[in-house]
Amino acid sequence: MRARTNLPVKEKRRVELSELRGMDFASSPLLCSPQRACVGKNWEPVDGINRKRRGWEQMLPALPARINGIFPYTRDTGEEELIVYAGTSFYRVSTSALTYEEIPMKNTVGVLYWTRLDRRCQAFLSGGYLYFVGCGILFRYGKFDGVYEVRTVDPYVPTTTVGIGCEESADSARESRDPANLLTRERKNTLFGSESAAKWFLDGAIASGSSVTVNGTVRSGDGVAEVVYTNSDASDKTKLYNAQGVLSGSLSYSEGSISLLDPTASPSDAPNLTVWFTAAENSFGAAGVGGISMIYGCAFGSLFGVGGTEDRLFLSGNPEYPNMVFFSERQDFSYFPDQFTATLGTDGRAVTGLLPLSDSTMAIFKERGEADGSVYYMKGEYRSFYTEKGDLKKTIPVFSIVTSGRGESPVNPFSLTNLSGEALLLSRDGVYGIEYFENVVSDVRVTRKRGSRIAPRLSGEALEEAVAAVHGERLYLAMGTHCYVTERKYRYRDEGATDAEYEWWYWENFPARIFCEVGDELWFGTESGTLCRLSDTCVDTSFHETKEGEITFAYGTGAIVPSQQIASKMPYGRALRFLTKGILAWVSDGCLKIEGKSIYVSDGVLDLIYDGLPVYVATLGTSTLQEGRVYYICNTDRAKSCFSLSSNKNGTARSLDGLTDDVRIFTEISEETVYVGTMDLLGTARHVRLTPGGPNLRLADYFRPKEVGSEIRLIPTNPICRILTESPVSAYWESPILELGTNLYSKDLSALTLSALRHAGETLTFGYETERGRHSFSAALPDALILDHTDLASVSLERGLQETVLKRVREKNFHSIRFFFSSDTKAPTTVFGVGGIYKINKMKKGVVS
Repeated sequence: MRARTNLPVKEKRRVELSELRGMDFASSPLLCSPQRACVGKNWEPVDGINRKRRGWEQMLPALPARINGIFPYTRDTGEEELIVYAGTSFYRVSTSALTYEEIPMKNTVGVLYWTRLDRRCQAFLSGGYLYFVGCGILFRYGKFDGVYEVRTVDPYVPTTTVGIGCEESADSARESRDPANLLTRERKNTLFGSESAAKWFLDGAIASGSSVTVNGTVRSGDGVAEVVYTNSDASDKTKLYNAQGVLSGSLSYSEGSISLLDPTASPSDAPNLTVWFTAAENSFGAAGVGGISMIYGCAFGSLFGVGGTEDRLFLSGNPEYPNMVFFSERQDFSYFPDQFTATLGTDGRAVTGLLPLSDSTMAIFKERGEADGSVYYMKGEYRSFYTEKGDLKKTIPVFSIVTSGRGESPVNPFSLTNLSGEALLLSRDGVYGIEYFENVVSDVRVTRKRGSRIAPRLSGEALEEAVAAVHGERLYLAMGTHCYVTERKYRYRDEGATDAEYEWWYWENFPARIFCEVGDELWFGTESGTLCRLSDTCVDTSFHETKEGEITFAYGTGAIVPSQQIASKMPYGRALRFLTKGILAWVSDGCLKIEGKSIYVSDGVLDLIYDGLPVYVATLGTSTLQEGRVYYICNTDRAKSCFSLSSNKNGTARSLDGLTDDVRIFTEISEETVYVGTMDLLGTARHVRLTPGGPNLRLADYFRPKEVGSEIRLIPTNPICRILTESPVSAYWESPILELGTNLYSKDLSALTLSALRHAGETLTFGYETERGRHSFSAALPDALILDHTDLASVSLERGLQETVLKRVREKNFHSIRFFFSSDTKAPTTVFGVGGIYKINKMKKGVVS
């Protein structure tokens, strides 16, 4: 592009970077769009405007191990809870009380042939139970015998063969029915009884030394009788005894045969005996130990079915069977038929993820390689089979698979998701979407780029830890302590490009290992075992919760005394929150005088109070005030150093007649945020403060008498305390390098401009950088636009609130410039635009016009 050389000189111009978007880590700072940041962090789009991202808050004390899964569950009573898999244990979390307890695990299937694994897992709800995949064992959570607990999945026992006739019969009715279940070697066969002693051959050898039971109904005179034969209590397991303990038959493990001495004729034309047995590992269709490990060893899964219905559980990710997919019977996750498997390509490339698409298709991804396709697409249909007479015999699901050849493969199954109907995946090369290939039949798809501008930054991340979540219309893609954020509506298409890509924003200090939607909130679990949620403030908050006895009170000095282990966690200025009820601090120990309805105190007392502060009053004289009742500060007059008391919050001042100047006033600081103040001379005791820079509080050992209908309130001695770590979100945005229309002329900058919405307590910095240096300034927005809201959900971002600050500067003869702004406080910040006023000077030396 040719630069203009006939530009007017000394004409004032204005550059404004508005309608700001996300990050561009791929383009040169000279070529990047002015709306995007080449350097930046911790902004999010809200109504098309960049706002400092919300913080997160730890919700309850850390669990004993890292969080591997968080799953909402609703009991049949309507009670909501979270089931958390941390390390190799399950925990029940109360979202109302914010407490947790470990859930014992019960093995109901015997030998497991596998072990629990400390890795991320998934859970799928079916029939009122949560089924967990990826834990190393197939577990489920729900109500068993009136108790909610975690149990191994009791496998369905299939009837593999029906209509078996005895050795002496023609055996023409014998046929296969249910496939064997990979979760168990137990199975059932049905037999036609015999008029006399007989022998039957089952559909496979019997596991040596295992128990066998035969039961059913037989003809008995003019009626029928129930019979049972078993070897369960026999010393010789090859012998079968009836219910009365009489020897009635035998069995051969290797032959897979049953012999009965009694007549067992069927009272009808149907099979009348059922044999329950455990098949030998090498028998027909036997799953064996390998079958169980096929399912237990799967690392991930997905719900899918014929027509896209989510009624079957598909599993894969077993390192012993890397290219195989297994799926369950319809609406029965305890039954994985040995015929319900799919083998995709060679076993040299493993399946890496399963993702249902919006058109009743499921994408199955494999590791990329030259010999295999890396993306397969599965669709299902039902096929019916009929008898020679035309009667329906059975209907089975058939899933057909096609491959689209080489494509992108996800870095792990947790990085796959759907954003408003579009399938997205994170590969080693960046973020991709799946779409139909243009001008080709509709069931062939390709992967298209969806995150080119963040791909270079992603290449340096720990992609194996990546996890994706969609909350509302927003996608969160987290790894380590970083997170990449986009929304469906923020899309663009570069000139000449075929792919419509997403705008992306970049966050730091966001340690999400696993995500979960809890109601309308987004929660996440961390490597350190904490459960957190996105908050409505711009502060990241974690805490350490003390145990009883780790902190005591020194009421003589009004301070707290932490143990040696806890003291290191309580530096000056650290925020605390006492969970123990009834912790009081002095507001006033006596007063200067009482006049009418006002209490006059020294100036220091007013630093501790404000209108609406709840207080308790003692040493009441002859007044009608009641000890142990809550009153509220009102009518605070800082000029006169006085205040009044009200019986109700926001109520009117009440009479103080009979109250003397030795009145004592206290306020409760339990469950309020306070801050560590100064230490005593020995460095052991610490005072607390209501604000980081405020005066020290003096804790009070005031014994409050009980109120009507309440319990006596004791003086706390061993409090439980949460030691908070509050980190204000630090946000930064820096424009690309701008030449302001020409690189042939030098420029002068006379003013900086910033359009923003700021809140009380905010310190917003903005500035510029040229080849001559970097300059930053503190923005001072008009007081009328400084809002007191801290709840981001209540802040409107209407354009009418936009206000521009102008800062006079003198920057002479620069060639290129970049603008920046930042915010490091707890207050929220919304920025509409940044820019400046400049003039074009003479042509640079050495340029020929």
